[in-house]
Amino acid sequence: MLKGLIDGLEGTLRRGEREEVARREKERGRVDQKWLILDEQRQLNVLASLILPSDETGPGAADAKVVEGLDKMLATSPGKQEMYAAGLASLDKWARRKKKGRFVELLLDEQLELLRKRSEERRVGK
Repeated sequence: MLKGLIDGLEGTLRRGEREEVARREKERGRVDQKWLILDEQRQLNVLASLILPSDETGPGAADAKVVEGLDKMLATSPGKQEMYAAGLASLDKWARRKKKGRFVELLLDEQLELLRKRSEERRVGK
């Protein structure tokens, strides 16, 4: 689901989104095994927790530190860096357009609604 969302969003970057990607790129540290900026870590933690939440049967993605593993992978994968940077910036821009706030600032119901709408739009070819 996340890869499909990112794939769908990265191809639709507008000027403002490209500027956001460039701004984030300047903010990136070049620490070994780290690539994501704090905003992106938060965004991916929310997305991962929506996909695999913690519940009474066990830990979810956040508890399993999925984003930390993803960050290490991205630190050594320049091709994937571009895809994630574009997709995450686009998701934030889309959330601002549709819900007037950054994706991580939205209520859980609003986050889920946005993801469902995007999925529906992709099914009907919008």
